[in-house]
Amino acid sequence: DPNAHLTSGETPLMEAARQGKTGLVHLLLEKGATPNARELNGGQTALMWAASERHSTVSEELIKNKADVRAHSNSGFTALMFAAQQGDAGSARLLLKSGADPNEIMPKTGLTPLIVASAMGHEAVAALLLDAKANADAVDAEGFSSLHYAARDKNAAGIVKALLAHGRARALICLSR
Repeated sequence: DPNAHLTSGETPLMEAARQGKTGLVHLLLEKGATPNARELNGGQTALMWAASERHSTVSEELIKNKADVRAHSNSGFTALMFAAQQGDAGSARLLLKSGADPNEIMPKTGLTPLIVASAMGHEAVAALLLDAKANADAVDAEGFSSLHYAARDKNAAGIVKALLAHGRARALICLSR
């Protein structure tokens, strides 16, 4: 049974996605594996596992087979947020192209994919999100914006420049000239 669950709720598809086994993911889907099944503990889907492990070819296979790009884990994380957290620009690009929301807000924390990418120093993903019209001025529940997080990282000058070019801070810079 390609949908058999472990006691933790994980399916063979989730395990194959986590391991980056694109061929096996394809075979399991072909044999009836449910692409949107959720594991019991965190409510993650195979697509979330693929993005969290930086397996963009697996993400692509899952998306082709109707994986829900807007699904949320129990904590509110989406596959796009996992891609942002791990710096998986390949999966982020696919997810955005397939309708993932660049302005999704995680309940309770207020985190967005751009805030996550900026906090983790993932410039390529931050740039993709900004190009997809992510709100550069969004703030989390603590009042921190992507710019606050990026400014903490001495290696994030590229993210800081991109955020300044896209956000309200850009308007303030223009007004001050």
